[in-house]
Amino acid sequence: MAKIPVKVLEQLEASGGRREFGIDWKTVLKCKSDDCKDYTLEECFDLPQDPELQEAGIMVCARVLYESGKSRNRIAFRKQRGEEGVVKCTHTAVCQMPVDEATGLLVSGNVAEFAKSLEGNREVDLPPEEHFKALRSYVAGIADMGITNIVLASYEGGDPGELPFGFNALMQKQVMYAIEDVAPIALDSVKTKAFWELKESTTQEWLESRFELLDERFNFAKLACKLSDPGFTSEVMLAGGAKKMIEECFDTVWEAIASDSVLAEHLAKDNDWDVRRFVARNPSTPPAVLEQLIGDNDWAVRKSVARNPNTPPAFLKQLTTDEIFGVRVAVAKNTNTPPALLEQLARDESWNVREAVARNNGTPSALLEQLARDESWNVRRAVAMNNITPLELLEQLIRDKNADVWRAAKITAKMGNPR
Repeated sequence: MAKIPVKVLEQLEASGGRREFGIDWKTVLKCKSDDCKDYTLEECFDLPQDPELQEAGIMVCARVLYESGKSRNRIAFRKQRGEEGVVKCTHTAVCQMPVDEATGLLVSGNVAEFAKSLEGNREVDLPPEEHFKALRSYVAGIADMGITNIVLASYEGGDPGELPFGFNALMQKQVMYAIEDVAPIALDSVKTKAFWELKESTTQEWLESRFELLDERFNFAKLACKLSDPGFTSEVMLAGGAKKMIEECFDTVWEAIASDSVLAEHLAKDNDWDVRRFVARNPSTPPAVLEQLIGDNDWAVRKSVARNPNTPPAFLKQLTTDEIFGVRVAVAKNTNTPPALLEQLARDESWNVREAVARNNGTPSALLEQLARDESWNVRRAVAMNNITPLELLEQLIRDKNADVWRAAKITAKMGNPR
């Protein structure tokens, strides 16, 4: 590192900062050449409020790069051995009003009304030391309050995506990405802790209303898939992450429902039909929840109940008269459907339903014999394809006029069957 010219150091000292912010310019200045025309101003801070990050050896650094007469702000998350993740999109906000008025504006919450972007206009030409003072103060505040605390606080009043500056949505995303570059495991712990703190300090309604915003920045649903922790998985789904988790980690959610009846009951009321269908088809879903789903407005949900191998016969009976033939088909295909219900479905007006009964391995021989005379060749072929159809019935179907039927009967007879 080049030696610091006295003139440059004097210029920095003259700008102030030592008394107001405790800046030691000699320590933070790093020259890139002997004349120090290009240099870096940098100071790093511990993260005592984020013990997971501190234990991983992460510090947060305020950095201003001054090169070719231009200043660039950076926030770096650095590991002790030198690895770092960097937030590059960091700008200095300039406020043209007295400090007391600015403070009142922050308290009133009307900051956005006075915020104006300088994009496309001439930039305010601040010397690098002024950039550093502002950035250092900002980063020191992050270290003092803690990243997790600041992020959670930003959601208390609504959506940080609406903030024009500060620890807004864009900054949060960049910070998460930067930390993930150097300490992904520690970041998972921070996210998990953040979720549980939200869970304990807010209402279920609050969490559900903001979950989409939170998940966009924290990826709670993805984290739950990664951790495979039943308790965490259940709570994330209860908060609103069920649909995303079903898409990303089907097995994890499937097991979570099996071990949490409260979760199953909650998801059965989800606004998304795909989530309710997921619950309806799970063999571990409690009967009381399946009973609730029998009357679902979406036929695909009712069909999933009808397909569920553990749906009680009494519930299947209700579904045998469903207006959608696809639901009745599902009942007919269910291997746990009692013979009495199969007999009822064998007289259904839809040949699709009768065909499903003919394919069911639990259909009694007498009923198969009845269906072997059905007017629909699709139904007769289904009987011919059923490997429990008696041999004498197959011999009868081999003489059927329809080629698809007699060919199927020949193949089944040749393969042999248990009856």
